[in-house]
Amino acid sequence: VTGQQLKLSPGAQLDLGLGYRLKPWLQIGPELGMIVNDVDAFGDFQYPNSSLFQMPILATVTVEYPYWGRFVPYAGAGVGGVASYLSFGNHWEWEPDGTGSDFVFGYKVFAGMRFRFSDRWSLGLLYRFTATEGQNWDVEWWTGQHFNVGVDAIQLHSFCLVFTGSF
Repeated sequence: VTGQQLKLSPGAQLDLGLGYRLKPWLQIGPELGMIVNDVDAFGDFQYPNSSLFQMPILATVTVEYPYWGRFVPYAGAGVGGVASYLSFGNHWEWEPDGTGSDFVFGYKVFAGMRFRFSDRWSLGLLYRFTATEGQNWDVEWWTGQHFNVGVDAIQLHSFCLVFTGSF
């Protein structure tokens, strides 16, 4: 939809990351995530029960300040790719009316604060900004017809509860 915005409802996010500590204050590692949002509209166009599922696959770097007692402030960034799956409606209540997928470059930046309640476990809050380059979905409709939906970029702001374990 030219000149319009993709409007998403607040959604859900789940990430799993592994990290290797190079220094007490520096960690690197891979991260796999899932982000799900309902699609409210593509500009003025709306279609019921539409959703966007994104799966970031990123390499991350985290810098933290572990010398502040039980509280640990941290920040970082990640870069990689994002697989996405766009679906429209429900045909006969068990499958979407139309679906399309894409894989594009993506990145994130984040900052947060954790509370260490033991040497190995912590709980905290995190702000994250995730962005992708333009995405283009070749949507196949249940009738076999195709249409193309594209956006210039997707930018998401997230506030997350973080549970961390060290092994």
